[in-house]
Amino acid sequence: MGTHSARGEVASGLRTNAAGRKLIAAFALGALVLALLGIAAAGHARAADPLPSFLPGRHVYDYGDLLTPQAQARAEAFAMSIEEAGGGRVVIYTDDLLKLPSGDTIAESWQVDGILLIGWESSGSTVLGTTLEGRLSLGAGKFIRDSSSGFEGFESFSLSTLARVDGFLHGTHVFDGAGALDSASHQKAEAAATALGEKLKAPVYIDLSTSNDSPESTAFFSNMSSSFAGSLVIAFGVHDTQIGGYIDSDSALWDAYETRSPWTFDTLSDETAPGGDVQAALLEAIDAVGTPLSPTEVGATAVQWVRDRLTSFFSVETNIQASVFGLLASIAIVVLYLLDRLRRRRESGYADDDSVLLPAPPPDMTPALASLVASPLDSTRAITVALLDLAAHGRIAFYDGSSPFGPAGAIRVVGGAGSGLAAGDPHGTAASVGLAGSRPLGPAEESLLAGLRSRSETPTGSMAFGELRPLFEQTAEQLERIARGRGWLNLGSRSTSAVWTAIGAALYLAVGLSVYLIQPVAAVCLGIAGLVILPGSRRMPLPLRTADGAMTTAMVGAYRRTLRRALSGAPGTMPPWLANSEEAALWGYAWGLEGDVQAFVGRNVDATMLGASGPEAGELASLSMLLQGAMIVRSARPVGLDTDAIAEALGRRPAP
Repeated sequence: MGTHSARGEVASGLRTNAAGRKLIAAFALGALVLALLGIAAAGHARAADPLPSFLPGRHVYDYGDLLTPQAQARAEAFAMSIEEAGGGRVVIYTDDLLKLPSGDTIAESWQVDGILLIGWESSGSTVLGTTLEGRLSLGAGKFIRDSSSGFEGFESFSLSTLARVDGFLHGTHVFDGAGALDSASHQKAEAAATALGEKLKAPVYIDLSTSNDSPESTAFFSNMSSSFAGSLVIAFGVHDTQIGGYIDSDSALWDAYETRSPWTFDTLSDETAPGGDVQAALLEAIDAVGTPLSPTEVGATAVQWVRDRLTSFFSVETNIQASVFGLLASIAIVVLYLLDRLRRRRESGYADDDSVLLPAPPPDMTPALASLVASPLDSTRAITVALLDLAAHGRIAFYDGSSPFGPAGAIRVVGGAGSGLAAGDPHGTAASVGLAGSRPLGPAEESLLAGLRSRSETPTGSMAFGELRPLFEQTAEQLERIARGRGWLNLGSRSTSAVWTAIGAALYLAVGLSVYLIQPVAAVCLGIAGLVILPGSRRMPLPLRTADGAMTTAMVGAYRRTLRRALSGAPGTMPPWLANSEEAALWGYAWGLEGDVQAFVGRNVDATMLGASGPEAGELASLSMLLQGAMIVRSARPVGLDTDAIAEALGRRPAP
């Protein structure tokens, strides 16, 4: 599509060339008219035959044999229409140049008050009567009065002039001097001109002339837009089954309209109408002139295009059957593939029962490892448990803080270089109340602590959670390596399925066949299924846990049940394998027993940590108070095992 807004210098050059062509044509036409008028004057000076009598009801007097019978019939029809519209008497008079009376003589003798068209050889001129001139606008009257044949033959000139006069009188915008349109096509062209004029807020005329040679040249030289300010004229030339065209307009409209194929900017080069259907070719060219589409119209056009294509496609029963088969086959194959992946992920189970209890986890299993084995894909919980383990050992403390965006948690290393806490700091002392007994830290926890120490050498010694994310990710990877090394997990392991690889390749062959059979719906459905299956067949999953890992998970379940039962015991009791309340909270969070731990703290923290003189249990029912003890609340206090704050900072809140 060529748009006027995109024409730039090319369009300007084309219009400059067009103006030059018109100027040259005007000079040539003027010289020709002067020569012909001189010859006519000489002939009339010699003598002229007497003027024949006017015959009422007759409008065409073709003594010069310049009009075909078909052209005479069309001229008579135009003349009667003009007279019926009140345009005055119409006469078309031709003869040899030396026998032709002057136009004024004919108009006066025959009382032609409408329009008189005089022709000789291939030339013609116009005499405009007072009645018709009074019915026309100033622009239309001037255009008709100044009309002459120019580079047109007399037949084309006379019929085009009559068609224009008839159109002006009846208020229409299509002037079919070529007689190329039947009634229905004429109405379509009229509707198109009216609609385009409403969008442009300017008159739009469609002018069709008969051409003896090049339709494009005829359209260019017969253009009438220069006589109508603020108008757009779509001019066509018609020669047998060939058409050509030219568009001209007021300069104010140059950027207001656009053209698309078969137009090249403002020119329609000579072309033969497809199948010889001139009417269809003309209507297509008329419809190809419009205004730039708005985004809404572009969307509506695209939707309509898709709707038309779908309607046409699904009107064929074979297309419907192939599309439905392709869709159902693709869905079935993808569903089977996903079910197979789930089957491959399934782990071998171990006989287990809620009555099975175990006294304690293995000595080399830390809470973080226990959390990872229980939930292999939940590394966030494992990191949180590792941090809580360090806090339970009294190595770090968690602090409430604030930031420009709201509350924010922070970590400090307690004791040692770079901790940010001086010896005897009550905050550090409170945070390290109740160490985790003799249980040593695991390698991943030791590495995490070393990383925290290396990053805590700041004036305050505090580290925001967001700054520590790379360290947390390294710790998660180390925990996974330890779990793999002990033969518990298969994280990252994948297998290749020859069966699904073959199915994926077969799907792509089916896509090629669908394209060959012009079945786009089936091709798209099968192609999507192939994109899902073929790459995935090279990465088919294995169970997350090994056989040893599944057995360990069953043991973890038993430990979890043991802990839950212990946490629900009487106040003051403690499971024999837990050093203190911090350990109970730590292992409980590792296995998702937050609610049980909260209830345990509410019942037991005063007895297990503070003795009989401690505050009421209700004041210590929050897990965040566990390591803080009975310390008076101060600004930037250590908050101990604040699992909600830690998990939220790590990007995931614990389940209630």
